[in-house]
Amino acid sequence: MKRHLGYTYFLTRGLASVGTETNFICLAYNLRRMIKIKGVKELLRLFGDRARSKSNMNDVYLSKIA
Repeated sequence: MKRHLGYTYFLTRGLASVGTETNFICLAYNLRRMIKIKGVKELLRLFGDRARSKSNMNDVYLSKIA
């Protein structure tokens, strides 16, 4: 996957750092796929809807506490 994106080696050392770098590469790969499938505008709309629903859930939770 890294070679497909143009990277031939890891930029970090150590198992934890390499694992984190691999996770970022997988995240970038999946985001690129989502952009190709849905398109940028649709993806931004979906992320915005999700963020607003999470925000409303936090407001409800905080109102129950207060």
